[in-house]
Amino acid sequence: MYVAQTDLLAFIPSQFLIDAMDDNGDGVADPGVWDGISADVDIAVDSILDENKVVLPLVPPYPEPVISVARFMALDRLYLRRGVQPGEHNPWNKRLRDAMEALHEWCQKGASSTGGPSPEFRGRRPHFQHGQEDGI
Repeated sequence: MYVAQTDLLAFIPSQFLIDAMDDNGDGVADPGVWDGISADVDIAVDSILDENKVVLPLVPPYPEPVISVARFMALDRLYLRRGVQPGEHNPWNKRLRDAMEALHEWCQKGASSTGGPSPEFRGRRPHFQHGQEDGI
């Protein structure tokens, strides 16, 4: 699992997280909703990595570009579950696109065939523009 619910609490209030996963309106996240979101995110991230010839499965600790994509993908899906429609203001959509671009760049420049950074990439971290504008 690339992202946990607790990883998202630095970005959204806990009540939003609950509300986004509460389909029956009882004030409690419905069973299985997070598992579905998490599985969907893992599959999507693995697909991106596989397309970029990164050997799977990755082992923790995961590279920052992978974590960022998983985090923003989960936040984007939570907003869509809560009723924010494509085209409406979704604060995570641009961050997700930026993180995906950084992940593709990391895969092309830094990921080796073993799934980790190549020797010349170790110790370097990708620069994320979205973090500067959003204070994260």
